[in-house]
Amino acid sequence: MTDSWIISNYKLQHCNQVELSDNTLFINDGVVLKKLKTKAFYLSGFLMPRFDISEISVESILADHNSEKRIAGNTKGNFILIDFNEDCLRIFNDHIGICKFFWYQSGEQIIVSNSIWSILQEVDTSVNREAVIDHILFNRFTEGKTLWKNIHFSGPATSLSIRSSGFEIRKYWEYTDIANTGEAGDDFSVIAEKFSLITKQYVDHLRPDRISVPMTGGFDCRSIVASLLNQNIKPVTYTYGHANSSDSEYGKLAADKTGLEFNVHYLGDNANEYLSLRDEILNKGNSLASSHRAHRLFGIKQEAQHADLMFLGYLGGEVIRGLWPDDLIISKAIRLLWENVEPESIVDQVFSESYFKAEQGDIAYAANKLQEYKLETLEASYLKVLFEIKAHQHYAQDINLFNNYITAIPFYLDLDYLQMVFGSKHNFLFKKSMTQNKLKKLDSPLFNSKLISLLYPQLAKVQLGKGFTPYDYLHNRWKVYLQKGARHYFKIKADKHTSNYSYGAWYVNMLEEKLAKRSDVLKDLFHPVMPPENDKSYTEKELQHYTRIWDLSDFFELGGRK
Repeated sequence: MTDSWIISNYKLQHCNQVELSDNTLFINDGVVLKKLKTKAFYLSGFLMPRFDISEISVESILADHNSEKRIAGNTKGNFILIDFNEDCLRIFNDHIGICKFFWYQSGEQIIVSNSIWSILQEVDTSVNREAVIDHILFNRFTEGKTLWKNIHFSGPATSLSIRSSGFEIRKYWEYTDIANTGEAGDDFSVIAEKFSLITKQYVDHLRPDRISVPMTGGFDCRSIVASLLNQNIKPVTYTYGHANSSDSEYGKLAADKTGLEFNVHYLGDNANEYLSLRDEILNKGNSLASSHRAHRLFGIKQEAQHADLMFLGYLGGEVIRGLWPDDLIISKAIRLLWENVEPESIVDQVFSESYFKAEQGDIAYAANKLQEYKLETLEASYLKVLFEIKAHQHYAQDINLFNNYITAIPFYLDLDYLQMVFGSKHNFLFKKSMTQNKLKKLDSPLFNSKLISLLYPQLAKVQLGKGFTPYDYLHNRWKVYLQKGARHYFKIKADKHTSNYSYGAWYVNMLEEKLAKRSDVLKDLFHPVMPPENDKSYTEKELQHYTRIWDLSDFFELGGRK
């Protein structure tokens, strides 16, 4: 894990003094500046050239007077880059906003750090009520608001500058730049070749000793595995969850058919281990990660013993087919908004279900905030949620946690991949509401079925959790449609497996104990909540509201607030 660093324009403990031309900054030892002739820089994570750019160096980028433009157009990766010269200190994070930094601003005072806990040790602040409301609406904090007033987190493509003349925050790139609905590059053989070469670019740049990829019954990770096998690279594969789950069964089947090692990592009903992992998440997640990630973190820590680089399949299917509101990753409030329910009615419902003690002005604020996610077209709203909630917030929490143990690459958030898909007709913007149209939805397996069959035909003949193979879909699509339709009509499940994760009585018992001791501040925000004693079996969605209160309470205490 990268050491915690902190930068301020006023004196903090344990910081070194660094002079600007007519100003002074204070930087702690966590920032190990690499010296250049007239400046210095610090890089956390990895920054690499775009697919069609020759090899570049950080030094050459920063030496260019158009360095911000070069970062925007010529680079990709998950990174924080600090550029220091005698007149200015600039901080950049990656285009998608996976890597995050935090800043506190009060009047002329500025503190910037990669750790929110480091900032909270230096300042006196209070609860940000708007951020709590955002969390209730979207199941996470949004738009840079944290749980504490005057402390913000960086969004996608954030550039922060500290000069003698003051402080500036701006965006150096917009995700809409790659959202092109034009028809270009639709040849699957060309797409498959570039898909494989993008994978190889990461391997060549990062030079791992061993590579790991999750393997389930779905398309996204299997496409990545196919691209690696196409390059004669054999990864180790795994899944997290119960050994009798659908992901485990179909993941192992695919691994066995391709001769790959396969591991299953299952935490089980281990309350003590869960609490230990939960504490790790709350500390390393910088108050932005849900403790429900404990099962996944357990698996990643195990898998890191087998590999040093991991490709992840996050956001693969969504870019192709659009979004499916599940009331969890994409919240119930968003779903109801897209179903044309009035924002005020939505707010009343979610406030009640979340046990929130609404005050005057809260409903109006929440309704206005929701309205920002209902754009002129459903596709435009999808795009906003895709980059501003799913990628930048939901998936980033996993990626940042995993990067404490292994280099985690979210392949489908690669800029070259996104530009390739959004520049073709194989994306949800071109297909117009594939998620909402059952006939168009039947075409959603085409993209990955083609990729897998072209990159590694052997894997295309292995059954998916959906009950068919990519080969079946490509060679007898109507048979697949009829099978899927029959299952849906007769309500026949494709399989009957154990759930990946357990949230039974062992978990509810912890909730009962912890919620009774929650922070006094949270008692002022939420009505008393206690799970019914006669029912200790809940789904993850049902436990979501209780877990939010437990997490927020512990965040306050970690920040030194009660």
